[in-house]
Amino acid sequence: MPAAASLPQPSMGSQMMPWSPGANVHGVKGETHDITVFVCPPPKSAARCPSAAWWPPDGEDHEEKRIAYVAMTRTRGDVVLCVSGDCFRRLSVDRASFVGALESMDR
Repeated sequence: MPAAASLPQPSMGSQMMPWSPGANVHGVKGETHDITVFVCPPPKSAARCPSAAWWPPDGEDHEEKRIAYVAMTRTRGDVVLCVSGDCFRRLSVDRASFVGALESMDR
């Protein structure tokens, strides 16, 4: 099921809804947005974790890195990055400068 199909659809009445349906990064190529929410499902292995996949060894090009870059640079406003606790811990250790550049909200 496409992500947008799982979201409630805006009212067709006269009242404006304060949100719009979502779309995945492949469906919005070339567009910009007021906010981008990038959800990284828990990886099946540490090698597939963004902490590794977004920083490939020199000379290697990873599709995950390209997709993340495109998604995060298409916003006119905020980027919300959602990762699992394990991924966040690996990012904090292996990519401390990346995590330091982000504002996060722990609850």
